[in-house]
Amino acid sequence: MRLACLILGSLFFASASPAQPVFRAFASSVEQVEGGKIPTMVVLFGAERVTVRVPQGYGAQVQPEKMSVVFTAKDGATAITLKATTDSPGVMPEDDVLRSRALAANPGGAFLEMSTCPTGYNPAKYVDSVRTLAPNLSLKVRHAFVACPEGAVEVVLAANAPAFDNARVVFNALMSSLRVEQVKKDEPPPPALPGPIR
Repeated sequence: MRLACLILGSLFFASASPAQPVFRAFASSVEQVEGGKIPTMVVLFGAERVTVRVPQGYGAQVQPEKMSVVFTAKDGATAITLKATTDSPGVMPEDDVLRSRALAANPGGAFLEMSTCPTGYNPAKYVDSVRTLAPNLSLKVRHAFVACPEGAVEVVLAANAPAFDNARVVFNALMSSLRVEQVKKDEPPPPALPGPIR
């Protein structure tokens, strides 16, 4: 069953406020030492640049009105959303606050666990939850938070229960590749926003 529309419809991110920093996102790549290139997604948010590796076999859709990028598996069973926010700039909120935010973003979800995971920047904290959609269909969500000077980067994995274990491997690889840097004032502007990336 293709769940991409269901997953994206159930994940919750409100449109950006006009007062928030300008959001831009574009496809890029990095050279490998052994040759070849690795596809990446670069997100510019205010004075910050967030870079992640595009998961292999996933398409990418930039959603500037939601200040997010959605990576979707070809079978539609898994989606990973990266979103830039101005929440709690420079500070990681307390665990109970993160848990409340994650569960509020997944209405009807039941808490499973909370833990940490490494990134290429600061360690992230994540909350796992599960929501029953039908008698034989459930949605598992991992909602990760990374504290940044401008606010927070949130990375949300959503997958049906059978796909979740494999999807966690993809999620962990994406988180390990996540970098946050300050944008230089004299840096040239990025290219135009793309549509879907395949």
